Amino acid sequence: MWRLVVKLSLPFRMVLLSESLAGAGKSKMIVAVLGGGKIGEAVAKRISQSKGVSKVIMTKRNISTIQHLVSPKLEVTINNLDAGRKADLIIISVKAGDARSLLKGISRFTSGKIVISLMAAVSIKNLQSALPRAKIVRSMPNIAATIGEAITAYSPAPGLSKKELDDVESVLGCFGDYIQIPESLM
Repeated sequence: MWRLVVKLSLPFRMVLLSESLAGAGKSKMIVAVLGGGKIGEAVAKRISQSKGVSKVIMTKRNISTIQHLVSPKLEVTINNLDAGRKADLIIISVKAGDARSLLKGISRFTSGKIVISLMAAVSIKNLQSALPRAKIVRSMPNIAATIGEAITAYSPAPGLSKKELDDVESVLGCFGDYIQIPESLM
């Protein structure tokens, strides 16, 4: 029999699923999910079910494997630049080896936007270097995001406002529970 023990010695925050990203009286958000692998697909599907999102744009090199996901709220494309340009919030869900060219391509569209990285081994410092005008958050969801039962750890770069952190937490809440931790623990 397996037993899971979680011991956290640092202050942490964990909140359940948020109902809305947009808040009362505000327009709904467009979210781009760049990278349609297993996690990217799970994330895009869950976010598209949020009342606070008007559209999710998911990208993948070969969209034939994700074409079945197309719906009025979920669009698929091969064009990362166009998705990044249209989005209010960008989620990067590609392998770390593909990061450099993707980040270089979308950089001009990230000014003032929240960019949530789901990439392993790409630090906030490296993301800020590639996207200097973006509001960076590192996050690590797991495959339980497919059913809204993930525990997602995240670490925001300094400088995000309370509203921006609320938006991040609303997005992460689409996958299940979340917890803010120092980047050193990711």
